Amino acid sequence: MILLPEDILEKLAANNRNRDADHPPVVKFFLPGTGCTWLFSEIEQDGDTLFGLCDLGHGEPELGYASFSEMTSIRTRLGTVIERDLHWKAKAPMSAYIIHMLDAFGRGERFIVAKLAYSEDAA
Repeated sequence: MILLPEDILEKLAANNRNRDADHPPVVKFFLPGTGCTWLFSEIEQDGDTLFGLCDLGHGEPELGYASFSEMTSIRTRLGTVIERDLHWKAKAPMSAYIIHMLDAFGRGERFIVAKLAYSEDAA
């Protein structure tokens, strides 16, 4: 399976050119047999660095960057690898997914503080 086909790469790159918008996630990856899930909305010009919501299954989802090449190098003890959810389609902007995950883990207030700090650093 091609994890990042051309149409998805084009959407991710287009979103990266307009970073101020609250884009819906474009692609969802998961690691079978684990709680690892990634929702990405942008890709950097290097073609490897993705931006989105990363949940490694430990109850601490994070908004940030991940290396596609590092993700695709992951192998579980059973030999499973990253897969793209072929049937998943975003139904809301990234902020809605963030709020949902953080509410599920009771981390909303801490995230708001971290997001404000991240926004100020980027300014």
